[in-house]
Amino acid sequence: MKRWTLSLMVALWATLVGSGAGWAQQRVVPSAAATPTVQQALRSAQAALRANRATGLPSDVQDAIRATNFRRAGERAMRRTTARVAARVAARQARIASGGGISGTAIFGAPSPGLTVEAVKDNEDGAVVVIGSTVTDAAGAYTISNLAAGSYYVRAAEAIYYPSAFDISDATRVIVVDGQITPNIDISFDFGGGNVSIAGTVTHPDGMPASGVTVTAYDDLGFEQGFGQSDETGTYQINDLPDGRYYVAVDRATTVIF
Repeated sequence: MKRWTLSLMVALWATLVGSGAGWAQQRVVPSAAATPTVQQALRSAQAALRANRATGLPSDVQDAIRATNFRRAGERAMRRTTARVAARVAARQARIASGGGISGTAIFGAPSPGLTVEAVKDNEDGAVVVIGSTVTDAAGAYTISNLAAGSYYVRAAEAIYYPSAFDISDATRVIVVDGQITPNIDISFDFGGGNVSIAGTVTHPDGMPASGVTVTAYDDLGFEQGFGQSDETGTYQINDLPDGRYYVAVDRATTVIF
Protein backbone atom coordinates (compact mmCIF):
# COMPACT_ATOMS: atom_id res chain seq x y z
CA MET A 1 0.00 0.00 0.00
CA LYS A 2 2.83 2.42 0.85
CA ARG A 3 4.66 1.62 -2.39
CA TRP A 4 1.45 2.39 -4.37
CA THR A 5 0.96 5.69 -2.52
CA LEU A 6 4.54 6.73 -3.18
CA SER A 7 4.24 5.93 -6.88
CA LEU A 8 0.98 7.84 -7.11
CA MET A 9 2.34 10.98 -5.45
CA VAL A 10 5.54 10.99 -7.53
CA ALA A 11 3.39 10.63 -10.64
CA LEU A 12 1.30 13.59 -9.45
CA TRP A 13 4.50 15.64 -9.10
CA ALA A 14 5.61 14.75 -12.62
CA THR A 15 2.18 15.66 -13.95
CA LEU A 16 2.23 19.02 -12.22
CA VAL A 17 5.74 19.89 -13.42
CA GLY A 18 4.91 19.07 -17.02
CA SER A 19 1.38 20.46 -17.10
CA GLY A 20 2.27 23.75 -18.92
CA ALA A 21 -0.36 26.47 -18.63
CA GLY A 22 -2.25 24.51 -16.01
CA TRP A 23 0.64 24.87 -13.58
CA ALA A 24 -0.47 28.21 -12.24
CA GLN A 25 -3.72 26.69 -10.93
CA GLN A 26 -2.16 23.71 -9.10
CA ARG A 27 -1.40 23.58 -5.41
CA VAL A 28 0.61 20.82 -3.79
CA VAL A 29 0.15 20.36 -0.06
CA PRO A 30 2.13 17.60 1.73
CA SER A 31 -0.12 15.26 3.67
CA ALA A 32 0.64 14.68 7.29
CA ALA A 33 0.04 10.95 6.68
CA ALA A 34 2.47 10.73 3.76
CA THR A 35 5.80 8.98 4.20
CA PRO A 36 8.96 11.11 4.58
CA THR A 37 9.98 10.17 1.05
CA VAL A 38 6.66 11.35 -0.37
CA GLN A 39 6.79 14.57 1.68
CA GLN A 40 10.29 15.28 0.36
CA ALA A 41 9.08 14.70 -3.19
CA LEU A 42 6.16 17.09 -2.70
CA ARG A 43 8.41 19.76 -1.19
CA SER A 44 10.74 19.45 -4.15
CA ALA A 45 7.79 19.86 -6.47
CA GLN A 46 6.70 23.02 -4.65
CA ALA A 47 10.23 24.40 -4.80
CA ALA A 48 10.37 23.77 -8.51
CA LEU A 49 7.07 25.53 -9.03
CA ARG A 50 8.10 28.52 -6.90
CA ALA A 51 11.36 28.83 -8.78
CA ASN A 52 9.43 28.96 -12.09
CA ARG A 53 11.23 25.91 -13.44
CA ALA A 54 8.12 24.15 -14.71
CA THR A 55 8.60 22.98 -18.27
CA GLY A 56 6.35 24.34 -20.98
CA LEU A 57 5.39 27.50 -19.05
CA PRO A 58 4.64 30.26 -21.61
CA SER A 59 7.06 33.21 -21.58
CA ASP A 60 4.29 35.74 -21.05
CA VAL A 61 3.18 33.85 -17.94
CA GLN A 62 6.76 33.82 -16.66
CA ASP A 63 7.01 37.59 -17.29
CA ALA A 64 3.74 38.15 -15.43
CA ILE A 65 5.00 36.10 -12.48
CA ARG A 66 8.26 38.05 -12.36
CA ALA A 67 6.41 41.38 -12.52
CA THR A 68 4.12 40.30 -9.70
CA ASN A 69 7.06 39.21 -7.59
CA PHE A 70 8.86 42.53 -8.17
CA ARG A 71 5.73 44.49 -7.30
CA ARG A 72 5.19 42.56 -4.09
CA ALA A 73 8.84 42.98 -3.13
CA GLY A 74 8.56 46.73 -3.74
CA GLU A 75 5.42 46.94 -1.65
CA ARG A 76 7.09 45.10 1.22
CA ALA A 77 10.12 47.40 1.03
CA MET A 78 7.85 50.47 0.99
CA ARG A 79 5.95 49.25 4.04
CA ARG A 80 9.19 48.66 5.92
CA THR A 81 10.51 52.12 4.96
CA THR A 82 7.25 53.81 5.94
CA ALA A 83 7.28 52.05 9.29
CA ARG A 84 10.87 53.11 9.99
CA VAL A 85 10.16 56.75 9.07
CA ALA A 86 7.01 56.78 11.23
CA ALA A 87 8.98 55.36 14.16
CA ARG A 88 11.66 58.05 13.81
CA VAL A 89 9.09 60.85 13.60
CA ALA A 90 7.28 59.50 16.65
CA ALA A 91 10.55 59.29 18.57
CA ARG A 92 11.47 62.88 17.65
CA GLN A 93 8.02 64.14 18.65
CA ALA A 94 8.33 62.31 21.94
CA ARG A 95 11.71 63.94 22.59
CA ILE A 96 10.32 67.39 21.79
CA ALA A 97 7.23 66.82 23.92
CA SER A 98 9.42 65.87 26.86
CA GLY A 99 11.96 68.64 26.18
CA GLY A 100 12.81 71.65 28.26
CA GLY A 101 13.05 75.38 27.77
CA ILE A 102 14.71 78.68 28.63
CA SER A 103 13.20 81.73 30.30
CA GLY A 104 14.38 85.15 31.33
CA THR A 105 14.08 88.86 30.62
CA ALA A 106 15.53 91.13 27.95
CA ILE A 107 16.74 94.35 29.56
CA PHE A 108 18.21 96.93 27.24
CA GLY A 109 18.49 99.86 29.61
CA ALA A 110 14.98 98.90 30.75
CA PRO A 111 12.74 95.83 30.26
CA SER A 112 12.20 95.63 26.51
CA PRO A 113 8.89 94.29 25.15
CA GLY A 114 8.38 93.01 21.63
CA LEU A 115 11.93 91.72 21.14
CA THR A 116 12.63 88.46 19.33
CA VAL A 117 14.62 86.10 21.56
CA GLU A 118 16.17 83.00 20.02
CA ALA A 119 17.84 79.80 21.20
CA VAL A 120 20.63 79.12 18.70
CA LYS A 121 23.51 76.76 17.99
CA ASP A 122 26.66 77.39 16.02
CA ASN A 123 27.78 75.05 13.24
CA GLU A 124 31.35 74.01 12.56
CA ASP A 125 31.46 76.52 9.71
CA GLY A 126 30.52 79.32 12.10
CA ALA A 127 26.93 79.69 10.91
CA VAL A 128 24.30 80.40 13.56
CA VAL A 129 21.26 78.09 13.44
CA VAL A 130 18.01 79.12 15.14
CA ILE A 131 16.45 76.21 17.07
CA GLY A 132 13.60 78.02 18.83
CA SER A 133 12.32 81.55 19.29
CA THR A 134 9.72 83.72 20.98
CA VAL A 135 8.88 87.39 21.61
CA THR A 136 9.20 89.24 24.90
CA ASP A 137 5.98 90.30 26.62
CA ALA A 138 5.08 93.73 27.96
CA ALA A 139 7.49 93.26 30.88
CA GLY A 140 10.34 92.11 28.63
CA ALA A 141 10.00 88.49 29.82
CA TYR A 142 10.29 85.48 27.50
CA THR A 143 10.09 81.68 27.53
CA ILE A 144 11.34 79.44 24.73
CA SER A 145 9.74 76.00 25.01
CA ASN A 146 10.01 72.58 23.32
CA LEU A 147 13.80 72.51 23.23
CA ALA A 148 15.59 69.18 23.20
CA ALA A 149 18.08 68.59 25.99
CA GLY A 150 21.45 70.13 25.20
CA SER A 151 23.35 73.41 25.21
CA TYR A 152 22.31 76.60 23.45
CA TYR A 153 23.23 80.23 23.05
CA VAL A 154 20.48 82.79 23.62
CA ARG A 155 20.32 86.08 21.76
CA ALA A 156 17.91 88.99 21.52
CA ALA A 157 17.18 91.18 18.53
CA GLU A 158 19.66 89.06 16.53
CA ALA A 159 22.46 91.08 18.11
CA ILE A 160 22.97 90.68 21.87
CA TYR A 161 23.92 87.25 23.24
CA TYR A 162 23.42 86.08 26.80
CA PRO A 163 24.49 87.50 29.11
CA SER A 164 25.70 90.69 27.40
CA ALA A 165 27.82 90.04 24.32
CA PHE A 166 27.83 91.21 20.74
CA ASP A 167 29.57 88.08 19.44
CA ILE A 168 28.65 84.43 19.97
CA SER A 169 32.27 83.64 20.82
CA ASP A 170 31.89 85.82 23.95
CA ALA A 171 28.50 84.40 24.91
CA THR A 172 27.72 81.90 27.69
CA ARG A 173 26.12 78.55 26.87
CA VAL A 174 22.80 77.69 28.47
CA ILE A 175 22.09 74.07 29.43
CA VAL A 176 18.59 72.67 28.84
CA VAL A 177 17.36 69.54 30.65
CA ASP A 178 14.34 67.46 29.62
CA GLY A 179 11.20 68.41 31.50
CA GLN A 180 12.67 71.60 32.98
CA ILE A 181 12.74 75.32 32.18
CA THR A 182 16.17 76.88 32.71
CA PRO A 183 15.28 80.22 34.40
CA ASN A 184 16.89 83.62 34.88
CA ILE A 185 18.64 83.75 31.50
CA ASP A 186 18.49 87.53 31.40
CA ILE A 187 19.96 89.27 28.36
CA SER A 188 21.02 92.77 29.17
CA PHE A 189 22.92 95.68 27.76
CA ASP A 190 23.10 98.96 29.62
CA PHE A 191 23.50 101.76 27.15
CA GLY A 192 23.65 104.15 30.07
CA GLY A 193 24.23 107.86 29.80
CA GLY A 194 27.23 109.60 28.34
CA ASN A 195 28.74 112.90 27.42
CA VAL A 196 28.48 112.54 23.66
CA SER A 197 26.32 114.97 21.67
CA ILE A 198 25.09 115.01 18.09
CA ALA A 199 24.32 118.35 16.49
CA GLY A 200 23.27 119.50 13.05
CA THR A 201 20.83 121.55 11.02
CA VAL A 202 17.46 120.71 9.53
CA THR A 203 16.46 122.52 6.33
CA HIS A 204 13.59 122.49 3.91
CA PRO A 205 14.18 121.26 0.32
CA ASP A 206 14.63 124.90 -0.72
CA GLY A 207 17.45 125.29 1.83
CA MET A 208 15.49 127.38 4.32
CA PRO A 209 15.89 126.44 8.05
CA ALA A 210 13.20 124.11 9.42
CA SER A 211 12.31 124.94 13.01
CA GLY A 212 10.39 122.84 15.54
CA VAL A 213 11.43 119.52 13.95
CA THR A 214 12.14 116.60 16.31
CA VAL A 215 15.36 114.72 15.51
CA THR A 216 15.80 111.26 17.10
CA ALA A 217 18.99 109.21 17.57
CA TYR A 218 18.67 105.42 17.33
CA ASP A 219 21.31 102.83 18.17
CA ASP A 220 22.28 99.82 16.04
CA LEU A 221 19.42 97.78 17.50
CA GLY A 222 16.84 100.39 16.56
CA PHE A 223 16.24 101.67 20.09
CA GLU A 224 15.75 105.34 20.70
CA GLN A 225 18.62 106.80 22.72
CA GLY A 226 17.82 110.49 22.66
CA PHE A 227 16.23 113.32 20.73
CA GLY A 228 16.41 117.05 20.17
CA GLN A 229 14.38 119.75 18.47
CA SER A 230 15.51 122.23 15.88
CA ASP A 231 15.34 125.92 16.74
CA GLU A 232 14.45 128.87 14.50
CA THR A 233 17.74 128.52 12.65
CA GLY A 234 17.10 124.79 12.04
CA THR A 235 19.85 123.80 14.48
CA TYR A 236 19.35 120.80 16.76
CA GLN A 237 21.45 119.02 19.40
CA ILE A 238 21.03 115.61 21.08
CA ASN A 239 22.95 115.33 24.36
CA ASP A 240 23.94 112.70 26.95
CA LEU A 241 24.64 109.87 24.52
CA PRO A 242 27.16 107.09 25.27
CA ASP A 243 29.92 106.32 22.80
CA GLY A 244 28.68 104.37 19.81
CA ARG A 245 27.15 104.55 16.37
CA TYR A 246 23.74 106.14 15.83
CA TYR A 247 21.14 106.63 13.16
CA VAL A 248 19.58 110.09 13.16
CA ALA A 249 16.07 110.26 11.75
CA VAL A 250 13.93 113.22 10.76
CA ASP A 251 10.60 112.14 9.34
CA ARG A 252 11.53 109.85 6.40
CA ALA A 253 15.08 111.17 5.95
CA THR A 254 17.80 109.15 7.68
CA THR A 255 21.48 110.02 8.06
CA VAL A 256 24.14 107.67 9.46
CA ILE A 257 26.33 109.34 12.06
CA PHE A 258 29.67 107.72 13.00
